[in-house]
Amino acid sequence: MTLSQFLDCSDPDDAERLLEKLMQEQAAPIVEKVVGSKIRGPLAEDVRSEVIADLISRLRELKATGDRDTIRDFRAYSAVAAYHGCDRHYRRAFPQRYRLENQLRYLLGKHARLGIWIAPDGEWLCGNKGRNQGLPRLESLVKTERADASWASSKEASRLVETILDESEAPLPFNDLVERVAKHWRISDKQGSRGLDLANQAPSVETKLTQRAWLKRVWSEIGGLPRAQRIALLLNLRDEGGEAALTLLPATGVASMEQIAAAVEMPVEELTRVWKGLPLDDLRIAERLGLSRQRVIELRRSARQRLNKLI
Repeated sequence: MTLSQFLDCSDPDDAERLLEKLMQEQAAPIVEKVVGSKIRGPLAEDVRSEVIADLISRLRELKATGDRDTIRDFRAYSAVAAYHGCDRHYRRAFPQRYRLENQLRYLLGKHARLGIWIAPDGEWLCGNKGRNQGLPRLESLVKTERADASWASSKEASRLVETILDESEAPLPFNDLVERVAKHWRISDKQGSRGLDLANQAPSVETKLTQRAWLKRVWSEIGGLPRAQRIALLLNLRDEGGEAALTLLPATGVASMEQIAAAVEMPVEELTRVWKGLPLDDLRIAERLGLSRQRVIELRRSARQRLNKLI
């Protein structure tokens, strides 16, 4: 299965089947490996879904415009897309870690002897440029922010990276380099507690009321989503820890079980049975809607985009 087969297909139904097969056989394994190497826990599934949805949209756009030369190596392109998805997550959740990764990419991209490239399985490797065996150079595929150039251009930073990579007998995974540099410079996004047990501090009444008002607005907007988008979003809804966010609605009095059941078009008894198993994975949601897994991912992404504009 190749990208050209999908781009050349003139039958819309056959094209969709080819697209799904292309994503399952080529993109999904690489995206899963890349995201899994950088993000742990339930949040990784959200990042994977976002990346797959972006790739599907991009391929459909290429087919519509007839631009065949944009993607020369689809596996490498999928790997880069996955890293971009991780970058977006890190930019939001771990700003210092994200900045360090960007600095190191810049340093390796400009270094006379060292480099960074993509292995066939999608992993980023770094080391002496003579070891890359003709693999695609990452700096030719990924845009690096020049704003981080000052630290990366310093002699001290260059010497540290040179020492780490020269001591390695084989190309080093880029993620390992980031970990070692972060440890050396004591770079972390963990916030100090300043002597307070923050985990045991209950939110104030004002905070609770604000959160409840926001949830009520979100719930109201969700009710206006198209049926498939609403179901794809709610049954997979997660909080920041990856747990089922849908449970917040009855707990805060924003929506009852009956109202939630109506929103997902499910009998209350059935919703009660699956409640402890929430959030549902995309395959189970796809079965309920009679759609493909990729389509469910697209629907949820569209729902989030619409909500972001309204809220």
